[in-house]
Parts: sequence; structure tokens; C-alpha cells
Amino acid sequence: MNKQKFALIGFMLLIVVQIVFVSTIIIRHEGIFKYGKIFKFRCAPVDPYDAFRGRYVAIKIREQDVPCENPSSFSSGEIAYAIITPDKDGFVKFSNLRHKSPDKDEDYLKVKVVGVYDENVGIKVPFDRFYMKEDIAPRAESVYRHSSKDAFLLVRIFNGDATIENFMIGDKPIVEFIKEEQSSN
Repeated sequence: MNKQKFALIGFMLLIVVQIVFVSTIIIRHEGIFKYGKIFKFRCAPVDPYDAFRGRYVAIKIREQDVPCENPSSFSSGEIAYAIITPDKDGFVKFSNLRHKSPDKDEDYLKVKVVGVYDENVGIKVPFDRFYMKEDIAPRAESVYRHSSKDAFLLVRIFNGDATIENFMIGDKPIVEFIKEEQSSN
């Protein structure tokens, strides 16, 4: 009887831990959507084929090198904080890279260092794919390849964490762009 009671309590605790873990992830991302500031990231062409990852659009942003005062102080694999300064068109420019999280009054993105160069540090942003319905993902990849200079991401950032809000081609979300294209054919 005692073994069954302990097994039941252990099982219930395991369920509670799983619910708390999943809820924390959901609440964090919903918090980014609710409180995050929106930024535009220019996209660059990318090789779209990967048979193992499912249906999504592979994304590469253009801005992947960050100027900084002391690039040699960073090492590959390190987590760093890229300071965001929008350009005249509202697109993201990284103006500096720091080892520690900046003050709340500065906009920043938590990134991973991938390389150190003369005056810049190469970074990897925490988003590289835009998930969508299976039936339109291949068409979206094709549209993106042919319209990459007009493509950009709308990304919400809050306390350095980021979530993609939408993937745009020109002034339209890619899903809307494809639907309009399909209805005109």
C-alpha cells in the first residue's frame, strides 16, 4: 500500500513539474508578444533545403557582424548582448556588443558569438526559421528566394529575448502575399 501511495505521489509530482515547465515557456513567449518592442530585421538569401527539420522557411538576417571596442575580449560560443539601434528606415543595426545585460533603457538582443574578427564580432541571433502550414511552406521558400531583397522579419524583443511576429515580403506578411498570388492565378 505504501509503495503505491509513493508511486502515485511521485507520478503527480512529475505531472506538476511538466506542467510548470511548459507553462513557463509559454508565459515567457507570450510576455514577449505582450510587452516586447517590435524591430525589423533585413533578411538575406539562404539555402532553403533541409529534409530533417519539417516545414518552415529558413531565415538568415543580413546584420550578423557587430562592431565593438574590444572584439578580442569575446570568444566563440559565448552569450553576449547586442545593442540595437534602428537605422533611418527602421531596420535593426547592431551598434555594440557587451558581455553583460545592458540597462533597461537600452534595446538589446541576447546572441551567441560565432567568431571574432579585426573590429567586429560575428553573432548568431536566436531565430533562424519561420514556421508555417505545410501546404504553403514550399511556396514561401520560393517567394523568399526570389524576393529576398524585399524580405524582412518583424521581431518582438523584451529583456533581450526575441520572438518572430511575422515574416514580411515588401509591406505584406508572406502568408498574405502567397494567398493574393494564388487568388490572382
